[in-house]
Amino acid sequence: MLLSIFMVNAPAGAFAAPAGDPVEGLWLGSAGSVRERIEVGLDFRRDAQGGLKVFLTQPISNSFGSEMQGTVRREGEQVVLDEIALSLRLEGDRLEGTFPGPNSPASFHRVSELPAPAPIPEVPAGPSPVWQTRLNGQVFASPVVLDGKVYIGTTGGVLSAVDARTGKILWSFAAGRPILGGALVSADAVFFTCDNGYLFRLRRDDGKEVWRYDLGDSRVSRVLGHPEVFDWDWHGATPVLADGTISTAGRSAPRSSWGTGSSPARPAALPTSFHTPRASRCSTAPPASSCAASPCPRSPAPTSGASPAHPPSPETWWSSRR
Repeated sequence: MLLSIFMVNAPAGAFAAPAGDPVEGLWLGSAGSVRERIEVGLDFRRDAQGGLKVFLTQPISNSFGSEMQGTVRREGEQVVLDEIALSLRLEGDRLEGTFPGPNSPASFHRVSELPAPAPIPEVPAGPSPVWQTRLNGQVFASPVVLDGKVYIGTTGGVLSAVDARTGKILWSFAAGRPILGGALVSADAVFFTCDNGYLFRLRRDDGKEVWRYDLGDSRVSRVLGHPEVFDWDWHGATPVLADGTISTAGRSAPRSSWGTGSSPARPAALPTSFHTPRASRCSTAPPASSCAASPCPRSPAPTSGASPAHPPSPETWWSSRR
């Protein structure tokens, strides 16, 4: 007996229907309106209970093989899934009908595979942190970097010096209330303002306090940042050093009259405070040498060896307005 085996090549694009329900398998086509159509893939398969399910592929929405709710109904040659408004008719190796809805013509042909998501491209790694250091609160002011050290204050009321190379905290000073403004760093000192109403001077090498000056605004309230609060206040004054004088702004409340003051970098002379017509955020004041000779009623009493405080000249009054 002679047994002959012949292999016949199927036409390109033709795929045999499964032995079971001919609708089972993969189908690819398009659906939508006449003016706008998209590529759609359907995967019909049976679940563990024997129900016919469909898995939808829509590359335009980056959806691949998503299982649809409900069970497909087979009514003769009809293929219906009400949950996604799918209504098709099996015509040999084609499915014709509507999807989604009666006004969206759809046409599918049997395929061996459906579109798959594009692989994630390999891209060069971007910069990443060299180090991270945990502080004790939020940071709103920009850090100050000088000679390899970073000076930064937090809402937790602590000003810290951090090694810029390693991230190690070199020293910390607890001021006690939020620090929202940036620090002023000189060759040997660090100046900053705090919500407890003080302007501080610290030794730069070890963070020890040299002196503090009461700006007179410790009772001014502040609403800190919160996910459910929109009218919150994150502003803080950064001191400025010029001609041996530290200038900064107090945190005056709206309609308050006292907000701007200046104090010398060396505590040999007493700081000066004067009237501003509006709340001060980050404005600066001129040095005390430009002030008139009469004492300022809100200035603190002179200390031993210090000169009395002075109010501003008319020119100073005008320059402090906003």
